[in-house]
This record gives sequence, structure tokens and C-alpha cells, in this order.
Amino acid sequence: MKNFSKKLSFVMATAMVVTSLYAPQGAEAATTNKIVEKNSKSAVKRKNIYIGGQVVDFDAVVKGKVVKDSKGTWKSSDSKIASVDKNGKVKARKNGRVTISFKTKATKKTKSVTVKMTIDARTRASKMTLTPSAVVVKEGEKSTVGVNYEISKKIKAAGGKATTYKLFVESSDEKVAKAYVEGNNKIVVEGVAKSATPVSITVYSAQVYKLENAKKVKYKLTEKFDVKVNGKFDAKQVRANKISVVGTNLSTKAAAYVVKNTNGIVLNLKDNVEVNEAGTVATLESVVGQIPAGLYTVTFDKEDPVEFTAVKQVVEKIVIEPADKLILKGINDPDNKVAYAYYKVLDNFGENVTEQPLGANIYANGKPVTKKGEVEFTNNSAFILGSTFGLTLVDQNSGKTANAVLTVSRESVLSEASFKGVYDKKEKKFVKTLSERADLNDYVLLFEGKDQYGRTKNNADKLQVTIAGSTGLQVKTGKVDQIKVDGVEYMTFGLDRFTQGKLMAGEATVQAFSLESGKQSTPVKVNVVASTEVKTLSIGNGPKTIVAGEDAELSYSATDADGKPVTDFDILSRVTLNGGKEVNGKKGLRFEKKDGKVVLIYHPVADANIDRAVTEYVSYVTQTNNVGNAVLTVNPARVPTKIAGLKKDVATALTGKDGAGNTLTIKAGDIALKDQYGDDLDVKKALGTDYDILVKLEEGKKNNGFSDYGTNANGTYVASFGAISGSNVALTGDPNLVTATVTNPAISASFGVELSLLKKKSATEVVEVSGSKYSFRINAAPVKDLKNIKVEIPLAKAGSTAKIKVTATIDGKAVKLEANTDYQVIDNTVPATLPVGTTKGKANASIMLLDGSGKILTQEYEFSKDAPVLSSAEIKEGTNGELNHGAAIDATAVLAALDLEDQYGVTVTPTPTTAFLTFSNVKDGVAITSNGSSGAKIDTAEAAKLAVGDKIRIKVAFPGTSYVFEDDFVIK
Repeated sequence: MKNFSKKLSFVMATAMVVTSLYAPQGAEAATTNKIVEKNSKSAVKRKNIYIGGQVVDFDAVVKGKVVKDSKGTWKSSDSKIASVDKNGKVKARKNGRVTISFKTKATKKTKSVTVKMTIDARTRASKMTLTPSAVVVKEGEKSTVGVNYEISKKIKAAGGKATTYKLFVESSDEKVAKAYVEGNNKIVVEGVAKSATPVSITVYSAQVYKLENAKKVKYKLTEKFDVKVNGKFDAKQVRANKISVVGTNLSTKAAAYVVKNTNGIVLNLKDNVEVNEAGTVATLESVVGQIPAGLYTVTFDKEDPVEFTAVKQVVEKIVIEPADKLILKGINDPDNKVAYAYYKVLDNFGENVTEQPLGANIYANGKPVTKKGEVEFTNNSAFILGSTFGLTLVDQNSGKTANAVLTVSRESVLSEASFKGVYDKKEKKFVKTLSERADLNDYVLLFEGKDQYGRTKNNADKLQVTIAGSTGLQVKTGKVDQIKVDGVEYMTFGLDRFTQGKLMAGEATVQAFSLESGKQSTPVKVNVVASTEVKTLSIGNGPKTIVAGEDAELSYSATDADGKPVTDFDILSRVTLNGGKEVNGKKGLRFEKKDGKVVLIYHPVADANIDRAVTEYVSYVTQTNNVGNAVLTVNPARVPTKIAGLKKDVATALTGKDGAGNTLTIKAGDIALKDQYGDDLDVKKALGTDYDILVKLEEGKKNNGFSDYGTNANGTYVASFGAISGSNVALTGDPNLVTATVTNPAISASFGVELSLLKKKSATEVVEVSGSKYSFRINAAPVKDLKNIKVEIPLAKAGSTAKIKVTATIDGKAVKLEANTDYQVIDNTVPATLPVGTTKGKANASIMLLDGSGKILTQEYEFSKDAPVLSSAEIKEGTNGELNHGAAIDATAVLAALDLEDQYGVTVTPTPTTAFLTFSNVKDGVAITSNGSSGAKIDTAEAAKLAVGDKIRIKVAFPGTSYVFEDDFVIK
């Protein structure tokens, strides 16, 4: 037994030796030699140390133990970038990268060991500034934003530079605007597509290599700027009296455009403006035949004005066509004693002016031409084919000439014709397809004919047109007309169908051949498409909450039998919709046109007083007899639940001057109010007789810079219009909530304000709405403590008084400033004259702060001698665009609901007869008189058909300006 134990002990001992011999040594060895930060165990391979920052202390670890600094030597590969002392303390000195090493001393028993790490010496900038802070760019164009870094004097003195920072940019919507970085100090912004909503560009600057890291790293600089992308907008003269404008969403109304010369004289335009289908090219036509030569500007909507130069129309050249042919009259002259040469006169715009007065002064071989465009040659005997005659044409006004030797040739015949497309006579445009249910009376086929000499010859009687295919489409028999489209003359052939029903979807092949030459045209396919009747319709709750008592916009998708989306209003409106509550004659569930798209509107059946969400059902039946339904969730009516804060730029700070205290007032309209769904509410409409606002002021401040305000008998601070008590008080107008007056302006002071909502519980009891409170402080300080003082001056009119606005902050809060109390205007007289040939100039205005320092602030501003022109309009504050029920709705009523200003900020009162009104989204059955004109109106009888609460979309255009206003007006 003892021998067995000895043997077992030997085997185990041997196994332990073998195990130790073959244990993995690499993992341990890899971690025994390293550099660590003081009191840390983690190896440092690479470390960022900031210039001007703290010294970082390192230790060397060899064979798993910390080596005393005295047992080796610390060294930097470049001490100008980062130095290290004998104790392993590293300090960054200037931007760059170095290697820090520690080498142990060699002894008889050990060799020296070197451990290393990398140090990146970097600059920590305190601020990044973008110039400009916002960008406006056109589609397809680029703009740049400069980037500057602010570095403290201490770090600059230490050699710090921002060159280690790398820029990264990110666009919130690359479909509208893209951005990329060039170098370390420039961002390039590219406009992709016009958008009414600015795109936010976020700029990151960090000492990393990827955008993802820049977002995560602790030390980074972040700024944002907005990019507004406008459409391409340009203008040029294309005819003597025509201007071509390129842009987006161009208007067909001349009133939307303003064209004027350098003297400010407006060019009168014809009312109708030709605009292409995409709305990108418009042709403006002056009422005079020749635009006076000179420099002009064109403005439209909110686009920046563009310039073009108008030149006088002159004869540019005379062209003989054909250049070498004298063409016999033909069968109408059996003796062949008459032949013709043809010509055309072109102006400097390339326009054919042969038929115009400009081209009417042509002499042929010394004699005036009697028929414009052709010269008649006669002979006593028959012309001989192949014989030649000379022709010299001269324009008596310009002296332009054309010469040719003409060969007598055979009479002209219709040689060939080319198909130019299907033309919609009603909409005055070419179309690529026809629908199965198209009204063929509105469409024609257009052909352009040529004779054997290449001249236009639209002899429709000599052209035969056929249509092949199973669509049922055929050429209408009977009279063939000619039509001019964009100045080009075509032969037209009407369309018909084999049966009285609809066409069949498919391809129709159109071809023509000349009865005189026998030549055939190239076959062309015309597609007849299904009329896209809705087969399936899916309905959802929509992007916003459905609330009892109000219209909601539902989400939907409609497809035809081929699975293609259906977006046409006429087709969608053929779907039978069931559900919802009819209000003011409008169905509870209906399709409507809104802002250029088709929306599905739903008015719930549930009463506005429901206290919990309810389920409602809607259904539909399509023209293809498909049925479906949807379940909708209707939520309780909106009620105010929270005072979210004060609206932007509401001042909550004030100043004062000894002997004359300033007063600051915060009104009910300054509050940002939210409902239970997080949406904004209008204070006036939300409170009514069931809600009010409770105001509590911090006590004990009366003798500390402020006078108390609003204390009632029981010591509760309330709004000046009264909290709800025994009798309910409806909120009217825009009453004061808090009024603070500085009583001791020599000291800094503040007091707290608490706002909350009160709700009527019964005729005699009110309760405070839980969670509705909002607290803020009103601050006061001497003028000398003002920060961020800015002088703002809008465009001023020459010879007037500049309107000066001074803004400042106290403790980061907007402060209310008063002239002659906080500051005094020294000079705000606008110059009355400008250099000859200019309409704008720049001047300076100054103010002096009344803080005892005598400090003067001067601001440069722009002034102009341009005549006042309406440049802004908005619905009058607190009215919500309300129009009286049952009263006529015309320019007088609409303009009375608007606040209008010119470019100088002066109130404008335009003559109602000059405003063009366009009504849309009007209740069915309500007639509009002269819509889109200055006489547009809904008269009293028609207005009576509208109900209180109905909304009408009204667009207002003002002749002589580029400004167009559009918004919803409410019947009250």
C-alpha cells in the first residue's frame, strides 16, 4: 500500500511539472511589460493629452511590477511636442505625435527593458463659429460656410492650434440639401430640391477620423445651421415683348410677377402667363410690342430678384428657302408662266417676323414685295425647268440682304408628314397617353407636313391617317383643321372610338402617308391606359390623433386593378364612402384637395363630451364593386392640460433708471399652451368659460425691487381678468397676467412667477389642473449689467427716420428695453439722396447707453429710395382669420382681416379693387364669382350657405408686387 502511495505521488508530481512546462507563457508575457497611468493597471498604448491641460503621470511596469522612476530613464521622441520628466510626468506642448519610452537600467543580473506608448498632443478649442449662420441656396447650386475655432489665450500661448480638429457634417434631409467638408475650415452646401421647410445641417468637429466617432467622443464641438433651398429662378428676354422665367411652381397670373427697370418703373404685363406642365418655365408678355431697352429685375414670390437686359428687336437676317429653287405654281397655272421664290425674315431673337411690321420692308430685285414671304416671278412664255434666275432681297430699314441664283423646279407637293403627338386642346398641352374613359373631343393628332424641298406644307387633304390596334381608337372623319402650338403650325386629325363604350387598354399604332408622294410616316405607338378605377382602399387612423368634434386627416392608400397607386381626385371621389358625421353639408368621410394633394378627411360621430376613447367604423364601395372597412379610434375632445412655457422672444427681464422705473407685462397670449395630446392650443379658444389661469407671485419682494401685483382678498395672486369663481369669466382679448414694475433700479433683483390652469368643477368650485404648472423668474438689473446688446435696424426709406430696436439679455433672459430710459438715440436720420443710378445705400445710426458709461453703439443699415411696395401679410393677431357668417366675402373683407406692411415695415392699406383673390376648398354648392380676379367674391346669398366653423382657403395676389399670401379663413 505504501509503495502504491509513493508511485501515485510521483505520477502527480510529474504531471504538475509537465503541466507547468507546457503552460501558455505568451499571454502572461504580453501583459508583464507596459506603461500605465498612475494608480491604474491598464496598459496605455495611445493617449490624447491636451495642450494647456493637466500633466499626466505614468508608471512603467516590467515583469508585472511597477519600476521606480529612479531605476530607469523616461524619454520623449520630440520634447517640443510633448515632454516627459524623470518621474514620468508628460505635458503636451504643441500639436503632434510622439513616442514616450521608459528604459530600465541594466545590471549584472538583468538586461535593460524598454516600454513605449504613443502620445497625441492636441488642442481643445472652446468654441466653433460658422459663417454664415444660415444659408439660402438654389436647386443645383452650391454655397460655402466658413468654420473658425476659438482657442483660449493660454492654449495659444502654449502653441495650441486647431489643425488637429477634423470636420464632419450631417444633413437632416439629403433629398433637399447635401453638405460635405472641404479641408478643415470649409463646408460646402448643395441645394438638391426646393423646400418650404429649411434643412438642418449638424456640424461636428473632433479629433477623430469618423463621423460615428465624432458623435460619441467626449471632447467635440457641435453647431447647427439651417439651409433654405429655393427653386432655380432666372429670367431672360426671348422675344421683343416676351420674357422667359425659369423657376419652380411658377404662377399663371401676371400679378404674381414684378418686372421693373432700374428707375423702378414697373413693366405692365398681359394677364395670361404661359407656364409649362412642370411649372418650371413661364413666359411673360408685355402689353407693349417692344420692351424698352435697358436693365430689368424680375421678382416672384419669395425668390431673390434676378436681372436681365432687354434689347431692341431688329432684323438679323433674311433667309431664302429653298436657297436655290424657283418653284413653279403648278396645276393652277397650266401655262407654267408663274413661279415663286420663298423667304423668311428673322429677328435678333431667332423669331420669324416675316408677317410682322418689322419684316414688311423687303425689296426683291429693287421692287417692294407685295405678299410677305414670297416673291412672284412671271414670264411671257413658259418657264423652262433647269433655267436660272437671280434674286436679291434687301430690308430697307436694316440694310440686311440675301442673294441667290434660283433654278426653276417642279411645283410643290406634300412629300411627307411626321407625327408630333396627341394634343389636349382643353388643357393646351401634349399628352403621352389616353385613358379608357377620355373625352376624345378634347384630343387631336398633330402632324407636320413638308414638301419635297423641305418647306412646311400642311396640306391635310393630301394626307391619310390610320390607327391600328385593338384599343378601339380611330381617326374621326370629316373636316381637318390646322392649329398653331407655340408658334408652329400643324395639321390636326380628330379622334373617335368604334363603339359608344370606353376604349380598351393597349397600344395603338398611328401612321400616315401622302396621297401625292406615296411616302409613309414612321409608325408611332400611342398608349391607352386603364382609367385607374380604385380596386382596393386601405384606411388608417392617420399621422395625428382623431379627436371628437373636429375633422381629422386619415392615412390611406388606393390602388387600381394593376396594383398601381391611384392619386387622382376625380377617380378617388368616385369611391362610395360611408361613416362619420355630416357637418355643414359635408360628408363625415370624404376626399378633399388640400395644398396640391388629395387627403381623406373624417369627422367622428362621437360627441365632443366623451370622456374616453371610442371605436368607430367606416366602409367603402369602389366603382369595381370591391368593398372594405376600417376601424378608427376617436379620442376625447382637446382640453388644456399644461402650460408648456412662454412663447419665443417673450421678455422676462427689465431695467430701470433712477427716478423712473420700467414696467414689464406678460399677457395671456404669451403663454405656450398644450393639450392632453401634446399639441399646441390657442389660449383664447382653449380657455373659454371652463378654464382660467392662476397666477402666483413670490412673496416678500415688494421692497426688493418690485411692486406687488394682482393680490386678491384672500392673498392669492390671480390674473387681472379674474380666476373662475362663483360667476365664470370668459377670456376676452389678450389680458395681462403679470405686470412687474422696477421700484429700485439701482440693484439687481428677481422674483418667481408660477402659472397654472384652473378648471371649473361646478358653478361654485374650481380645481387646479394637475401637472399644468409652469414657473419662471422675472429679473431686473441696472443698465450697466446688460449683456449681448444688439442694435437692429430694418430697411429704411430714404429721407425718413430709421426704426431702431435695441435688444439685450440679463442672465441669458431677453430683457425689455425702453428708449430714453435705458438708451438714447443719438442719430437715426436716413439720408435723402443717393448717387445717380442707384436705388439703395448704406448709413449708420447710433445709440448711447444710459448706464453712466457714455458708451455709444453704432449700427450700419441699408436704406432705399424705392417706392413702398407691399412685402408681407399675416392674419391679424388674435383673429384666426375669422370672416363674418352670412356676409359677403370679397377683397374688402379679406384685406380687413390682414395686417399688411411694405418693405420698410410701414402699414399698407391697399385698395380692395387691386387685390386678386383665388378661393379654394369651398363647400360644394357655394358659387364663386370671377374666381382668381380682382372682382372675386362669394356674395351674401352664397355666403349664407356656409356654416360657422367652415374653413375657406384664400390666396391673395397684389399687382405690382411679387408677394402672394395664402391661408385658411374661418367663418365665425
